[in-house]
Order: sequence, then C-alpha cells, then structure tokens
Amino acid sequence: MRIVNTIPHPFFVVEIFFYAEKYTLKIKFRGLEQSYPIPSEHLDTTVKVLNDPGHDFYTEASLAFKTMQTTLVNMLESFDSGHYEEEEII
Repeated sequence: MRIVNTIPHPFFVVEIFFYAEKYTLKIKFRGLEQSYPIPSEHLDTTVKVLNDPGHDFYTEASLAFKTMQTTLVNMLESFDSGHYEEEEII
C-alpha cells in the first residue's frame, strides 16, 4: 500500500492510498481513523472535494469521529465499572 496523495487540512490527516488496483481514502483524527473506498473513476472529483476544508464531508466526518470517541470512552469506562473481568493467568 502506498500513499498517492496527501491533502492538507487544519484538523485531519487526509491521505489517499493505492493498493491492489484500489484507492482508499483515510482520514485520521486524534488516534482514530476512518477509511473509505474510492472508485478510480471518482478519484479526481474526490480530490477536488477534499481540497475544500469547509466541505460538508469534513463536517460529517467530524461528527463520526465524535461518535467514535464517545464509543471508545464508554467502552474504556466500562472496564473500570466492573463490566469487564480480566481472566486470571495461572
């Protein structure tokens, strides 16, 4: 897998990868990552959209990251409240 494009954004790391004749958009924020397959015929249009840091895509991605962060925090907090029991190693 190799990076074929890195798109500057003030908050996100935005990269497009190519592997096995397929493109994948990866957007990263604070240790979380979203991946989207991109059909090759839509690659140029996708790059144009991603070069607009105010595009609705980023607003929706931000909401998804907030949901992902809440889910992760809730899971980690459940470990402290006894919902998760670690097996004893003998």
